[in-house]
Amino acid sequence: MSTSAFVIGELSWPMTDHGLVAVWRAMPIDRSRWNDWGELDVGEHAGTVGALVDEMHDVPCTLEVHENGAHVRGRIDDPDAWQRLVIAWRAAADLGANGELVWCEEPRSVAYKATVSGYSSQWARLSSRERAALGFDDGAPKAPKKSARKAAKTAPKPATRKTRKTTRKARAKKRR
Repeated sequence: MSTSAFVIGELSWPMTDHGLVAVWRAMPIDRSRWNDWGELDVGEHAGTVGALVDEMHDVPCTLEVHENGAHVRGRIDDPDAWQRLVIAWRAAADLGANGELVWCEEPRSVAYKATVSGYSSQWARLSSRERAALGFDDGAPKAPKKSARKAAKTAPKPATRKTRKTTRKARAKKRR
């Protein structure tokens, strides 16, 4: 088994609430709650989600937990930490959270995704195409890039005298 993993994840609570964060932090890290791990070995772990979050501050990985949800991105070198993170993400389903956590043990390795939705969670192995689209083949995962053509189309155009005049006329018509 690899000693490190690259992770990308987003989690959102069903409502803005500090209470949900407190409940999630108090949840135990317990892999036995799910029997669908199959080929994926996440080991046996102890502790709570809160202890894991507190430990993650010493890791060169961004993990933010707030009243709207959680966000994680980076490399975690301790296999115990990223395996517990996978279990914690799936446990958030009990609170009605929605989101995903994608992880890959080393570049060009198998990548997995945990999906949390509708008070349930599941994990799946990503195809090589999906893994490559996330940037796992080149090392650390990268944010998806916009093509130059698409970026030019979606970029706001500077206002010209003609467009300002047209806009004023359109607003005047709406007021009538």
